[in-house]
Amino acid sequence: MEATTAAGPAKVVPDRGSALITLTWVLTALASVTVALRISFRAKVKQFGWDDFFMVMSMLCFFGWSVTLTLYAFRGGTRHIWHVALLGAENMAAVQLLNWTSQVFGIMGVAAGKISVSALLLAIIRQTEMRWQRVYIWAIIITLASVIAVSCSILTFAQCSPPRRLWDQRVDGHCIDPFVMSGFGTFTGCAYMLCLCLSVPVFISLGPFSCNASTFNTFADASLAIIPITIFWSLQNKTAERIQLSIVFSLNILTSICSGIKTQYLAELANRDDLTWATFEIFAWVTAELFLMIVCGTIPTLYPLLRGMRSVVSRVSSKWSASWSDGHSKSELRSNDRVVLELVTIGGKGFQRPEVNSSQKTLLMN
Repeated sequence: MEATTAAGPAKVVPDRGSALITLTWVLTALASVTVALRISFRAKVKQFGWDDFFMVMSMLCFFGWSVTLTLYAFRGGTRHIWHVALLGAENMAAVQLLNWTSQVFGIMGVAAGKISVSALLLAIIRQTEMRWQRVYIWAIIITLASVIAVSCSILTFAQCSPPRRLWDQRVDGHCIDPFVMSGFGTFTGCAYMLCLCLSVPVFISLGPFSCNASTFNTFADASLAIIPITIFWSLQNKTAERIQLSIVFSLNILTSICSGIKTQYLAELANRDDLTWATFEIFAWVTAELFLMIVCGTIPTLYPLLRGMRSVVSRVSSKWSASWSDGHSKSELRSNDRVVLELVTIGGKGFQRPEVNSSQKTLLMN
């Protein structure tokens, strides 16, 4: 953006608004497609559950996040704060309000995504004898995600009295030290890994790892990638199926890495001298974290559908090839189309082979 002055040529005002809007809406669109596929597939097999409900909540928070950041960028929130101030006191107040409001959408969206993945895992193991996984998911992941999300959201607007003082400096009042909020934000980024480290005896069979500050950020959500491995390798599926399922659920490690990178920037929440410019990286990485949380949390629910489609394509292809030589009828091809309709989602009531007992339930169809 350029600002013309009477004293000389136009001056370029740094503005990263277009980059933020493009990143936000591209990832929002892709995430919404995956959630739409998830809901349509679950509705088709009539197995809409709590994991789907929380994933829809996460997607709604993502939309709220994207809309808020778009308004934020249009008002100049992606410039240096002194450039924002030139647009007027009312605009400055609106920009800062949008800045803090967007953070609540981000906090709640990520938490809802964690709970969704946890609910899916609970649905998978509900009829098994896996006790510690169930206790860990409820006590650590779901409870911690809920408490931290609510406390962060409240603290965001409770750090000033009256709350309006937070975004409108013209209002008389007082605020707590900005480093308290940034420190709490960093703590929440580390909390999941801390609980994972405290649970090291449970994961000792998976190998030792160090519980120190340098690993907190990288493995913040590692438990959501590790626990599925302990689940699937105790089932009676074929080895190839167990490997595939472990890989699908382990995609959550990407969210963990993204969250770790984001945590490095959370200290900038204390930078009130140039808040708008300093929080740009936080917004970018939270956008990526929301996207990965939703997509990686949705892919496992689409795994049966993708597996069935691959089976259908393979069978139809082989039948089509065979029809040129032995003239198989079209009715035989149509009979294979029922494979997709017979598939069930992971964590649903599911299909159980007669010879498999309930404690070692097979999750996939042949």
